[in-house]
Amino acid sequence: MGRRSWYLWAIIAAIGTVSLVGASLVWGGQAIEFASWIAGIGSLALAAAALLAGRPAESAAAPTLIVSGIEDQTVNPDDDAVSLRYKVRHDDARLLIEPQIPYISRVRDGGELTPLDYWHSPWEGSFHWPILDIKIVNNSNRTVLCHQAVFHVRESRPDLRPIPVLRGVTYGTFFTLLNLGWGPMTNCSLHFQLRPPSDPTDGKGFETYFEVPAGGHATVPLEEQFLAVGVDVPLLTELNRRGGGYGRYDAEYETLRRRALGPFPRGWVELIGTLQYDQIEIDGSSVRRANPIRSLISLNDPLAGAPLPPSHEYLVQLRSDGQNYSETVQVSHSLAPGESDRFLINIAADRSSIHELSLQLRYNDDGMVASGPINLALFRSTADQMPARPVDRELSDGKWDPMPS
Repeated sequence: MGRRSWYLWAIIAAIGTVSLVGASLVWGGQAIEFASWIAGIGSLALAAAALLAGRPAESAAAPTLIVSGIEDQTVNPDDDAVSLRYKVRHDDARLLIEPQIPYISRVRDGGELTPLDYWHSPWEGSFHWPILDIKIVNNSNRTVLCHQAVFHVRESRPDLRPIPVLRGVTYGTFFTLLNLGWGPMTNCSLHFQLRPPSDPTDGKGFETYFEVPAGGHATVPLEEQFLAVGVDVPLLTELNRRGGGYGRYDAEYETLRRRALGPFPRGWVELIGTLQYDQIEIDGSSVRRANPIRSLISLNDPLAGAPLPPSHEYLVQLRSDGQNYSETVQVSHSLAPGESDRFLINIAADRSSIHELSLQLRYNDDGMVASGPINLALFRSTADQMPARPVDRELSDGKWDPMPS
């Protein structure tokens, strides 16, 4: 109740009291009874006004929302080149979140392509979604119940840059190049030599041309080039097909195999050269890239391998291409007066993409606090969409269950 209302009721009470005194002097008993009734009402009103005036007003202060990113230290202990972590920084009021991937940084800076050993993905030991760290402080004197986090996305667009990868050892008289990115490698040209590993001697130079689709691979036949450097490809193919028929490792088989392998008596070949290709940049322009390349080819029988895969709170799925849309995550956090809370939101998309967004946290019936602008570069290669991966499993009520039944 305001100060003016308090004064009004005080005046009414005063008038009642004056009436009581005046009536007692002029009219006697009946007037006294009427005036007492008026004075009683005024007194009650005065008491109520005093109580209300002493009660603290309900605070209209909104909760304080602090949004940051989780800057993790995730590293593949076997090879830092294929680690994946997200770097968080601020540009004035804007929050910037970008993936830090040493292998991709090296490739896009024109570094050498060398073989990576993996099963489903080079990042299968460290892949995870970027995570927003949400902190909220209740500054009011009432309980706040947060029930929604709404992402208002100004723009999402796909990252169509390719990711050229050499996967382990190639077995056979061919060369395989994978593209784990979301855009094609076009007009590829490979200038190369075939020579024994660690042999610095320049040999005969070759050139071949091909294309590598997004999320696919190119297998480039090299039979003619192997023939040109002295490998008897037909004999080697026959020996591999009928190896057991020759007693496998008897003297005749070994003699024929040494003849077929020519300058590569151990069966190991190093392909070394330069790869050039066109790619689409984030802004939609096309650029020509070049990387030195060093790949290992085995003319021996292949060896067996074995797989291994990975897992995380709330999760929101953004579009990789879209404008002016919203995605809502149902959350549930109750804060008593003076309390604070913290929760994480994993941000996913179906491919590498760039996002300009902000976050609103809704509480109670119509309360809302908003973050500043957020620029997020999300990384997800074509190899990171294996259907069996935990990050692709169903969500239950917006919460990610890393151990589905």
